[in-house]
Amino acid sequence: MRLLVAALCVLWLPFEASAVDLLNGRLINKRCALCHGTFGQGAPGPNSPRIAGLPKDYLIEILNDFISGKRDSEAMVMASGLNSLTEQDIHDVAAYLSEIDLRNDPRFVIPAASGDAEAGETLFMGECRRGCHQRDGYGTPRKGVPPLAGQHTAYLVYSIKGFQARERVHDDDPEDPTFDPLSDSQIADLVAFVSSLDTPTAPRYAELPEIELQTVMAPTTRTAIRIDDVVQTVARIPLQWGVDRQDAIKAMSRRAAELDMKMIGRQDVSDDLAKQGITVPYMAIFQYCDAFESSEIVANNPTFAAYMPCRIALVEDAEGQDWLVMMNLDMLVNHRLVEGQRATAVIRANQQLLEIMIAGATGEEP
Repeated sequence: MRLLVAALCVLWLPFEASAVDLLNGRLINKRCALCHGTFGQGAPGPNSPRIAGLPKDYLIEILNDFISGKRDSEAMVMASGLNSLTEQDIHDVAAYLSEIDLRNDPRFVIPAASGDAEAGETLFMGECRRGCHQRDGYGTPRKGVPPLAGQHTAYLVYSIKGFQARERVHDDDPEDPTFDPLSDSQIADLVAFVSSLDTPTAPRYAELPEIELQTVMAPTTRTAIRIDDVVQTVARIPLQWGVDRQDAIKAMSRRAAELDMKMIGRQDVSDDLAKQGITVPYMAIFQYCDAFESSEIVANNPTFAAYMPCRIALVEDAEGQDWLVMMNLDMLVNHRLVEGQRATAVIRANQQLLEIMIAGATGEEP
């Protein structure tokens, strides 16, 4: 990713703060990028939707819902440090993400979904277009209506199911019946049509909002997950109070098994050195691998085999604090070393490792 020197965009906020700080939003988004990608492009599945280009007010509402517990995702709260964000922080990251326009970018095209797109078009034009998502599916930003075009299909299905079960609120109406009559096949048809709206008509490459390079090197926001270095090569998180090393190791093993990430190696570095009479701070390295994801990434370029298998280290710092540390694979996307579907594979692998690391930090039960 190119970091260009430019003045920050100034937008007045409706609360007593100064102005939107896109640099601060960029720094906060480094945590979001662990699961959603540097460009906010998301990944297939229900857990990493596309967040780039969503209306600022809509993003603010979503973030506040997660902070209040109205919507629940422990991994998201931990990774982004939502509970530590100020109102200013929320507005900053929402403004930053809302300015990323991925339309017509061939790297981030959503694959066509199975289903009858023609039947889905009838459903869309009868309900979704009339409901402010517009004929092209890109929503109405000034009304806070999010785009559907460009959103990952599995997430759209997950959302519709949530609306039907009243686990999610549609159109600010807890009892909105819009999707109640839809069968599973009709939902598939609707999503198939929406996925067809993401076809690039005039290909272009999206750019991130422009920021000042030097100021990026002085982060101002504290969050649970910390990204080290300007190129965000490393992610780390401390073990929470009351979680000992064995708790963390067991929790990581359980979560890895749930994600079908096989632990193919473990090296107890400090213990091995202790057997030789050498005392060093605690360090152990755990290696995980998803054969399919790894092959997808390496297929892009054999040199990426250096990142496989994916490693998480448990290390003790000089103050006696234990940390879990991993390589942030999103940098491969960040610097356009991988694109398209292989970029999606990188984000998925990154998210799986992040979930394993958070499980270890919290000592959570499955």
